[in-house]
Amino acid sequence: MITVKVECDCGQHYAFDAEPVNGRLGTTVACPTCGADGTPVANEIIARSLAPEPATPTPQAGARLSISSHEPAAPAAAPAVKVNSTLLGMVSPEQARIQAAAKISWGDPPAEVVNYLMLQGFNAAEARAIVNELFAERMVTVRKNGIRKIIVGSGLICVCGSGLFTTAVHADAEHQFKQSNDHRIVAGWFLTLDIAI
Repeated sequence: MITVKVECDCGQHYAFDAEPVNGRLGTTVACPTCGADGTPVANEIIARSLAPEPATPTPQAGARLSISSHEPAAPAAAPAVKVNSTLLGMVSPEQARIQAAAKISWGDPPAEVVNYLMLQGFNAAEARAIVNELFAERMVTVRKNGIRKIIVGSGLICVCGSGLFTTAVHADAEHQFKQSNDHRIVAGWFLTLDIAI
């Protein structure tokens, strides 16, 4: 496993671990910011890291240097190798879309979700379009839930308010009834006292 660190032309730095196949990257990579193909740069980095370090010959007495005049053989083109994308942590496009929707519902910033989709093989334009669509769906859902909660809350406030109003009216009526009965009781005592006197 080799750690490959790439700097894109847009200035973005990104790194990943790769298992080289015949001295090359087994799949394509793209810049998470601009979507540019980073495979050639990654292959060059892998080739440099796998190249054997040149041995420094120790000078010997009487050593001779001979230079041959023939051309070096061209390197053979590496055969295309199919790599199972699940081994690289990639999922199917449908599963990537589902996971992107989950990331948005949990509040991940849209830029991070775009980067995730680009790592899953979508190009930058596709990833942004998917994120914009998912973000718009999320906003509609949040807005619907908010309106529903406002309506339910308003109804509960009305129920509580009417209950308080009913209690207040009932308490006032009961208070007035007690006052009128108190006057009758007091008047009855005075009448009783008048008769007794």
